[in-house]
Amino acid sequence: MIRAPVKPELLRWARERAGLEVEALTRRFPRYREWENGAAQPTLRQVEQLANATQAAVGYFFLTEPPDESLPIPDLRTVGSVPMGRPSPNLLSTIYLCQQRQEWYREFANAEGEEPLSFVGSETPASDIERAATRLARRFKVSTLVLLRRMHDLGTLGEAAFRAAYQAEHDRLLTLTTATGGIFPTLQSRVGRRFGRALVISTLGGRTSFSESFHLLGIKTPGALRDFAANLVADHAQISGNAQIYDGARLGEDFVCGGGVVCRGVRTSRG
Repeated sequence: MIRAPVKPELLRWARERAGLEVEALTRRFPRYREWENGAAQPTLRQVEQLANATQAAVGYFFLTEPPDESLPIPDLRTVGSVPMGRPSPNLLSTIYLCQQRQEWYREFANAEGEEPLSFVGSETPASDIERAATRLARRFKVSTLVLLRRMHDLGTLGEAAFRAAYQAEHDRLLTLTTATGGIFPTLQSRVGRRFGRALVISTLGGRTSFSESFHLLGIKTPGALRDFAANLVADHAQISGNAQIYDGARLGEDFVCGGGVVCRGVRTSRG
């Protein structure tokens, strides 16, 4: 049995990064305390399982010292200008995934010859703050839940009223999601229609691998991608009155879209 030469300080770093106590990992890995004390070493398989349990990449466990992780973007969520502590694995994963989506779409847009977005660079530090904030808020639509939270933070909505309104709106949105087909409308809202359509067409057209598409969308099966594509097409047809979603993609009968996978509801003219 091959043992992995993992340094105890890296095990400790991964555990603390995930906000876990030794006892929590010991319940899953009976010899974890020995690993962190340096009295024993895990197997490679156990390192992979530990990486999953602590939401850390496997490669981190084989570094010479713990990495100094910091947010890759400015953090404007501080209270009283007090810097936040160590970012959580969930926050880092979310930011990294958003950056990967941005990079993918940037390459896609360049390849398609899309025009630069007009609002980029339209405001500067010298712009009027209120006017810029209003303009950008209209451009980047936020959910009603975010608006309620902001009203509460500004003091225009009391605690009791906020909690009641938030719960009512949450229940309303949950009902809409359930009535309109499960996770796919929610997924479309998270990634955006433009990005979703581009990724589906690129994947079915063979320019983006299925594995990369699954990662960027947060899905795991070809069937989920097919259903997401069908939902995009149906949504676009309701809005625009036709089935075309991007560059020749249309509603159509079942067809083999790559790797022997049968896709329904979307066909790309690029084949």
